[in-house]
Amino acid sequence: MKKLPLDQYLTEEEYKKKESRVDKFSSITYSLVVGTLLDLKVGLKPLGIFASRGQATILNYFTGGWYGKWRNLLFKKTKTSTESSFIKKRSVDFVAFNTFQTPIYGTAVTIASLVEQVVPVILQHGINALYQDNSIDIYKAFESGKNAMINLAIISPIIEPTMNYTMNKFRQWYGLKKPEEKVANE
Repeated sequence: MKKLPLDQYLTEEEYKKKESRVDKFSSITYSLVVGTLLDLKVGLKPLGIFASRGQATILNYFTGGWYGKWRNLLFKKTKTSTESSFIKKRSVDFVAFNTFQTPIYGTAVTIASLVEQVVPVILQHGINALYQDNSIDIYKAFESGKNAMINLAIISPIIEPTMNYTMNKFRQWYGLKKPEEKVANE
């Protein structure tokens, strides 16, 4: 039985809202699985991973829909459709991923690194210890964030296709179009 695309039954506004929710859900799902592996790679310990994945879930809730819109926009601006070459489609997705996801991941790891340093001090000595404790190394946190962005950029040829495949699959499951399909129908 052939599925009909939802755009035949929804207003443009309803379709965009549905697309945003599906993109959020797929981003969160992907981030929980793959993000945990990346967090281990950059050296976060269990508390840091918990903080990173927790805040990544929140970040993906707010940015997953925007990332989907960003992909749609780049496909539209570059006129990349289902008829475009495999290389062109992958290149547009690669640019979308590295200009959107990489900085967000770096920010998440920087914050997680700070949490990883701050929480034990508070638990052991109380909140006032933060003003007296010199063991909080903000440069270490920024270094962790920088390393996270570098690592993600390096492995993005693997991560980007799998993330965008996941997003496309979720869109397909919910009767929505991939970015290149939207361009082909304009």
